[in-house]
Amino acid sequence: MPSLWSKLTRIVKRNAGRKRNAPARESREDAHHRRRKEIIGFVLLGAVIVVSLVLIVVPGVSNEQFNWADRIISGVTGGVIGFLSGRRPG
Repeated sequence: MPSLWSKLTRIVKRNAGRKRNAPARESREDAHHRRRKEIIGFVLLGAVIVVSLVLIVVPGVSNEQFNWADRIISGVTGGVIGFLSGRRPG
């Protein structure tokens, strides 16, 4: 009876020559549309961050506006840290 190690070695050797499921190539139009959506998203996110930072830094802003801006900055910061660390929320 073959050992577990020999069975695993056989499976690995059998699958070594197979091609992986490569993702389908993206057409030029699809790639251009995806990049355009990403750029628009980054610009909008940047604008929201700038407005939030201005509301936090400028004196004389109401407490409600300060809290609103603080929540946005906290959420964006948490999202960036989660993205960079590779962890999902929850």
